[in-house]
Amino acid sequence: NLAEKLEDFEEINNSRLLSTERQLADVEINAKYPIGTGLPGVVGDGVTDDWQALQNLIDYRGTNKFSLKIPSITCLLSKPLDGVSGITIIGNGINNTKIKKTMASVNARGVDTVVDFYQKNNFKISGIEIAGNRKNYAEGNTVSTDGLTLLDCSYFEVENIRSTSCKRGFYLEMNFCCSYARLTAL
Repeated sequence: NLAEKLEDFEEINNSRLLSTERQLADVEINAKYPIGTGLPGVVGDGVTDDWQALQNLIDYRGTNKFSLKIPSITCLLSKPLDGVSGITIIGNGINNTKIKKTMASVNARGVDTVVDFYQKNNFKISGIEIAGNRKNYAEGNTVSTDGLTLLDCSYFEVENIRSTSCKRGFYLEMNFCCSYARLTAL
């Protein structure tokens, strides 16, 4: 029967497709050397603006399954990073991986933050220091940038994150079914 053979063929292909998707979900892409993406990596020297390269890698995750690994580097940002649903961003620990915003600037929502997740779900962030642009002057501090903004998000994990030199280290509002662990704001 041709119909039965076609049905068996579809079942086998669907099974292979699911297996491939699971394998791809376990793939880790290095932000400095994103082999196989066709995208440039971040410089990570703490001087070069890495915003575009890092945002492109995050956006690339929107249609592909992988974890984004940021090694022991400092990524300098001129604009806020906008997170996407389904992404896993893993640093090499809060003493080794830093994302630092250098100036006051806002994203499309008008939010001045280092990393922004708005109405996103199924994501994870861990092992990163998020640094704002606070400066200490004799007349007092100037503060504009928030650290990590999570607004109206669900089904996510945030762990081992340190926020420094920010107006609000963590701005967390209207989130549900989530896990926070070892968050430090200095």
